[in-house]
Amino acid sequence: MNVPISRKPRPLRKTDPYRLLRSDGTPNFDDNIFKVEKELYFIARREPRTVSPSTVIRRALEEMSTYGRSLLVSLSDRRLHGLLTLGDLISYLGGGEYFKIVANRHKYNIYSALEKEIVETIMVKNPISLYVDDTLINVLEAMIVHGIGVIPILNRDNTIYGIITEHDLVKYLYGIIKTGLKAREAMSTPVLTISINSTLGKALET
Repeated sequence: MNVPISRKPRPLRKTDPYRLLRSDGTPNFDDNIFKVEKELYFIARREPRTVSPSTVIRRALEEMSTYGRSLLVSLSDRRLHGLLTLGDLISYLGGGEYFKIVANRHKYNIYSALEKEIVETIMVKNPISLYVDDTLINVLEAMIVHGIGVIPILNRDNTIYGIITEHDLVKYLYGIIKTGLKAREAMSTPVLTISINSTLGKALET
């Protein structure tokens, strides 16, 4: 029997100093720039790739290699059940929090870990999600405050409408917002690095 392992809260990303925050710690965006009528209807990518909770890890990897860095986990009624990200798979196969499943349950047998373990074991349960009639401000706030890069977008009956990623937002906002902000002011620093001669295993572990 596959018993999902509880997830430790992910550490929040460092808030860059150029962002203006309200007293409660949430971002303070200019409504005149970011608020557009029913914008999520147009920004969210429709019909995102989904897998069932019982999908084996190998199949999920194949889907992700073709359709992007995250997969929505859905039941047959199209209701959101969870979220599987590239980070979860790296953790599982690369020595992170979930690697103990490979070690303990599969005795380091990668074939068994890929073919017998299911998505529900390592997926994000109850992921942060928004409704399609929420605003772009809600999306930006959720990504910054919770340190996440992908948000499922739901209809009001809680069925899946689409998905919004950081990449989607960059494409949408490119050319719309001109702040004069320089790259050095918005970039993340410091960043982790490894040598070009390091192994793939070292990269996954890092």
